[in-house]
Amino acid sequence: MSTTLEPPVRGLSLEDAITEFKRIQERYAELAEEKKRVMEVLITAATESRQGSKTVRLENHNASIVLKAEFGEGFRCDTNGLNEAREMLGDDVFEDLFKTEYKPKLRGLRPFLASKSTDERIETAKEKVKEAVTVVPETPRITVEKS
Repeated sequence: MSTTLEPPVRGLSLEDAITEFKRIQERYAELAEEKKRVMEVLITAATESRQGSKTVRLENHNASIVLKAEFGEGFRCDTNGLNEAREMLGDDVFEDLFKTEYKPKLRGLRPFLASKSTDERIETAKEKVKEAVTVVPETPRITVEKS
């Protein structure tokens, strides 16, 4: 059995492709480490100048390079607390607010939590949801906006 591709892909034999893949994989690991070091500085700078904003722009000295740092939010949910809220609200209402893996549906959840109800059961369920769902800051995504 031959170890070359027929026809060669972009002029590479299988042997060459294997060697090239290993070289690229090693370089990728090196670049990932370099990026990690650079990201620590960028994230610190973006966080310090954030002032509550979800987007921060970082510029070099003459603004020829502009990076955009976008701060997002993730959510961690306490399944036990959400199950209690689900029992109080019923499946129909609850499933409009959360995906089945207990991931908040923010479009419906935020207005629901901000609303007022005369039904004590719903108000109690809202408190259970507020206790069970915590906002978890995510690492900001940084992209080149101008170069």
